[in-house]
Amino acid sequence: LRCAAALETGQRAVRLAAQAVTYLEASPCQYEHAAARVEYGIAARSSAELERGLALADSCGADGLVARAREALAVGHAG
Repeated sequence: LRCAAALETGQRAVRLAAQAVTYLEASPCQYEHAAARVEYGIAARSSAELERGLALADSCGADGLVARAREALAVGHAG
């Protein structure tokens, strides 16, 4: 779903990213969940989702993902 969302645009991309988050919430792989949250936050322009993704990424030591979330928040990719 994350890959499908990356290949889409507009509201379809947002819906697919949201579905990815929903499925990955129950996953034991925190990194994938964090990546989905960050991607969803960017697609939906949601600072709340970006903050959630940032916290998850930080908790699993995903420094690159933390940097991506912080950059998106700083440049205003979230509303």
